[in-house]
Amino acid sequence: MDANLYYRMGFGLRRRALMIGRRGGVRYPLLTNLVAYWSLDETSVGIVPVTRADSAGTSTLTDNNTTASAAGKVSNGADFEATNTEWLSSADNASLSTGDIDFTVAAWVKAETLAGSARRIVTKMTDTSVREYSLHYNAATARFTFYVANAAGALVGTVSADTLGAPSTGTWYFIVAWHDSVNNTVSIQVNNGAADSANTTGVPADTAATFQIGAYGAGLEPFDGIIDEVGFWKRTLTTAERTWLFNSGNGRSYAAIVAVNG
Repeated sequence: MDANLYYRMGFGLRRRALMIGRRGGVRYPLLTNLVAYWSLDETSVGIVPVTRADSAGTSTLTDNNTTASAAGKVSNGADFEATNTEWLSSADNASLSTGDIDFTVAAWVKAETLAGSARRIVTKMTDTSVREYSLHYNAATARFTFYVANAAGALVGTVSADTLGAPSTGTWYFIVAWHDSVNNTVSIQVNNGAADSANTTGVPADTAATFQIGAYGAGLEPFDGIIDEVGFWKRTLTTAERTWLFNSGNGRSYAAIVAVNG
């Protein structure tokens, strides 16, 4: 192939990718401090374990009890069956560890059932004495809830999605939860609505707890339903970035995040 033609073709592909991100002049630095992103697009029939790749980092997720795939918000999602105690996990590592820092976790969820004491969505928690944070559904309050804990496992910041109210089964929700270490707050936002916030009363800890999607500990309080497009940033996202990720309820893929980065 002629070298000039090869160059022009390559330039055209790069230009097309940039145009996708720049459509309407939109540019967001969503790759900045994005330490992990699980698209959960892998196909699984739920018979053998299927690991889930981390598109932004190296925190590959182990499949515990053969989590199947199903239609997600964007492509596939992970379909957790609480009766089979299914969850995905990654050993504690520097990328996923938090403590008293800014961080944000985001995920699309669609519950099949909401019974039980809690349905864990994203956690870094071994038990009630070794935990950093948890994003989950709290059946006692009928709210999506986010909390952070100190070195002894005591909760030092808890916030519930009161603006949304009680979620329903069979409905997709985009949940963004974050810890602001400068203002000492925890916040949660659902479907790009108004964010709920609460003050922290102590110092969040960095622990050796395992990172998990769909449960905590050894499959405790498992989620029942589909989880998709889980992102973890070591910073707080701006209002505009959260709105862009929500995309009027359509969600965004990791490829779209790469394309719009700037």
